[in-house]
Amino acid sequence: MRFSKHYFTEKKDHIIKKMPNLTSDQKEELIAYFQKKPNLEGKVDWNKWKTLTYKDFEPALEPDTFTQKRKAVKASGISGLKDGKDYLKFPTGNSDIQAYIPLTYDASRLIASNRVGGCTGEWCTAEQKSNYHWKEYVIKQNVVLVYVVLPDRKYAVAVYPDNKTVEIFDHEDKKVGSSSFQKETGILNKILSSGKLFDRAREIVQSSISIYKIFDLDESKVTKNPDGSIDYDGDVEISYSNITKIPIRFNKVTGIFSCNHNKLTSLEGAPSEIGGDFSCNHNKLTSLEGAPSEIGGDFFCDINQLTSLEGAPSEVGGGFYCDTNQLTSLEGAPSKVGGSFFCNHNKLTSLEGAPSEVDEDFDCSNNQLTSLEGAPSEVGGSFYCYNNQLTSLEGAPSEVGGKFYCSNNKKEFTEKDVRKVSSVKGLVRT
Repeated sequence: MRFSKHYFTEKKDHIIKKMPNLTSDQKEELIAYFQKKPNLEGKVDWNKWKTLTYKDFEPALEPDTFTQKRKAVKASGISGLKDGKDYLKFPTGNSDIQAYIPLTYDASRLIASNRVGGCTGEWCTAEQKSNYHWKEYVIKQNVVLVYVVLPDRKYAVAVYPDNKTVEIFDHEDKKVGSSSFQKETGILNKILSSGKLFDRAREIVQSSISIYKIFDLDESKVTKNPDGSIDYDGDVEISYSNITKIPIRFNKVTGIFSCNHNKLTSLEGAPSEIGGDFSCNHNKLTSLEGAPSEIGGDFFCDINQLTSLEGAPSEVGGGFYCDTNQLTSLEGAPSKVGGSFFCNHNKLTSLEGAPSEVDEDFDCSNNQLTSLEGAPSEVGGSFYCYNNQLTSLEGAPSEVGGKFYCSNNKKEFTEKDVRKVSSVKGLVRT
């Protein structure tokens, strides 16, 4: 039967109401959708109205907003999302067990909802009000999530980047043992041997997101430079991201720059100028090459594997903290420090290369110092040199604005010994 041209000029909502293969909820959703987006009606073959199913409308729907996706999932379950765009199907080999890898935060929330399967997965990566945990795990740590759906329960399997380390949680977000999960589902071994699928999922996730959005950078504050670097007007916070290198090449940052608690082995890509603090502590750095040349605030490079301070800025507006490393020398340290200077818990045998002026505290305790030669001439705050191998205080600062601590050395010093070499305004602890 052919329909007249006049028939197809009537409103599409009249046609949708007559379609036998749609539920009432699906009809309501489609009518509302095409009233808002009549320009997409041409993507549907209306001549086949008697046989059209909800799936036939997918090319026109393109549910880009969460509200549209939620309506689609409410009407059709997992069919309301797109395989390859919203999720990847994980082959369980068991028709009673379905499994999906969410590729977006929206898909994570919807697959975790009771619209897919018979219960809700109360996982932090599917939290309804905040995508914080999704970003922390999936975006920053490259974790792949596999949501396993059984008739009356669900599991979330977090697969880490080595594709061998997994964590398993039930729908109440309680941790489940591997043997228990394998016994119930029989798919753990399949998961542990699906590395290529997980790598593909990671590639899709990362390629679909702007590098700026991954690290919460406001693109309106980004200025791109001809050499490929960027300037950023504000704070840059890429700490706790499980990264092995700085992912963007920065030039100037007006605020703070924090890349601590990662796996960095190099500071390549770090800004050359920073208005605020610079923090790269808790990494695997052996060198400060690539560090900023100008720092307005504090410089933190403590708790790394540094053997040298070569590459450090020549002047620091705030404090300089290089404690808990493998330093045997302070060569390369800033010549002037506006705040405190901490180099305790290293392997220093000499203070050669230390700043000549430190406005606040200077701490060189817990080293292997046999001499204070090279120490700053003036320290605005307190001076700490306890727990070393000192037999002499020659070389100590001539002026100390705070306290002077020199206990637990090879020689037991007296307050008289200290005040003989240094003008100390505060207490002396020997």
